[in-house]
Amino acid sequence: MRQVVQGTNVIVLVGAWNIAIFTPEWVKANLLSDVDFKVLFPSMVGCSLKFQTELLAFCIEGNRLQFEVTKQESLDDAYVEIIRLLRIILRKLAHTPVNAVGTNYVYDFDAPFEVLNTLQDNKPLQSIVKLIGTGVKSQALVRKFDMGEKKELTLRLESVDNGHNRIDFNFNYNVNNAGEITNLLGEDDQLLIQNQELARRIIDEVYGA
Repeated sequence: MRQVVQGTNVIVLVGAWNIAIFTPEWVKANLLSDVDFKVLFPSMVGCSLKFQTELLAFCIEGNRLQFEVTKQESLDDAYVEIIRLLRIILRKLAHTPVNAVGTNYVYDFDAPFEVLNTLQDNKPLQSIVKLIGTGVKSQALVRKFDMGEKKELTLRLESVDNGHNRIDFNFNYNVNNAGEITNLLGEDDQLLIQNQELARRIIDEVYGA
């Protein structure tokens, strides 16, 4: 069994974003003219206002424009809407320097013991535990895969102290401008859905969750 971890930023664009542009008036006029949305105040310095609809939420934190899904029951609809908004932002703010895009999927899941055996204690780890006088709170394995065409997958498998197993997929793309991102999104707006399908296949077929 696998379950999506809520609050994950499903897509992040790293660039020189101008927080001052993202006002409620600009968002209403350019992005969400036909959609009801809430405006949430930033949680820290250097962040924009956060804009939340029934399906999604987005804001800028530092140099990161990031989107999350707010309605897990409508993931595919949310993904398509996120891509639609990104296309508008990239067209309206085409001169904003952007140098990386990441799509993220995090799941809690159950797996057979033998799959997670690689996360169990080993001799070096036991030595550290003995030296610092405390137990291990969590353990993780991180693997990176070169997928070509400036694309990389980072997979993090973690066994945490609450008994859950967690797997985090990050598909990272090196880009140079808004035009490259637009091409990356493709003609069918399926980028987020396609990456999600691959993540689910890995969990189901490799880890048997």
